[in-house]
Amino acid sequence: MNGIVGGVVLAIASFIIIAFYLNITPPTDLGVKEGRLPPLSSRPNGVSSQAQDEEKRVPALAFKADIGQTVEAVKQAFAALGTIEIVKEKPTYIHAIAISPIFRFRDDIEVYFDISARKVHYRSQSRVGFSDMGENRTRFETFKILYEAEE
Repeated sequence: MNGIVGGVVLAIASFIIIAFYLNITPPTDLGVKEGRLPPLSSRPNGVSSQAQDEEKRVPALAFKADIGQTVEAVKQAFAALGTIEIVKEKPTYIHAIAISPIFRFRDDIEVYFDISARKVHYRSQSRVGFSDMGENRTRFETFKILYEAEE
């Protein structure tokens, strides 16, 4: 019996260590390549305006008057959400991290400003876990309302 209990405890401890490592380690495939954000994983824990899967797709958003106002509106929407930290910013790209308040789970959010199409592409995916219980979609919907409200 002690061997089984010890094995279970070791398995749980291993899972917690691996999940913690994955949660704090940013993915290596983020960024824009040939006008596209990375594809989402097969897990139901993310959304993207460039997703092939209809269930994971969210709409791309329209530009404001110019790129400067568009970037500022995205930043203001992130600030209003309150749990998002911008970690990388380029002229046509933002990588941010949303951190859940209790368990400190991290979701990577990417925004690509497609200047030629005048569209804001959005991608958000959880680092760990199979399902996010709709959190990334809910966050996008709130982000969209806040972004569209910005002048």
